[in-house]
Amino acid sequence: MQESKTRAFIAIDIPEAIKSKITEISKGLNSGGIRMVGPEQLHITMFFLGYVDAGQLEAVKGALSKVHASSFAVDLNGIGTFDARNPRVVFVNITKGSEELRGVYASLFDDISALRIRMDERGFTPHITIARLKSFTSKETGTVKALAERYSSYDFGSFLCTSIKLKQSVLTREGPVYTDLFVKELNA
Repeated sequence: MQESKTRAFIAIDIPEAIKSKITEISKGLNSGGIRMVGPEQLHITMFFLGYVDAGQLEAVKGALSKVHASSFAVDLNGIGTFDARNPRVVFVNITKGSEELRGVYASLFDDISALRIRMDERGFTPHITIARLKSFTSKETGTVKALAERYSSYDFGSFLCTSIKLKQSVLTREGPVYTDLFVKELNA
């Protein structure tokens, strides 16, 4: 009998007030070729683990337990894309807190990669994905470029990052549903 696997990722949640700001502004992207990220799915992804077995989940919990980091401030400023010509991903930029996020990522990297989980070869760029482009028509790319330019320095707010979470992602017709599997509280 094949063991069931869990679709999982490691992330940092963001406050509801910031999610509301992001959702309000990102409505300008609503178009057939652009898939919006719902407010309940907005977060900072540190590692997407994919489908992992129970042993891997326990190892990830162990790795998270070993993280020694203090709470830190995160500032969210501006909208950007990863590729100006063909912007596949639209995101909110993280200004303050990026170095701390990279430090936590680095402290987890060896333990996560030892689990033989396929890692993103592009490395870690702290951001919050707000939309993905399904098509690259001039209409969609123009919409994204205009919104990114208009809100390039918009202040979405700040929050104190106090925890890192291992989350389960269950895919449904309405979009993914996330459940916390483990929470690593950061030092005060």
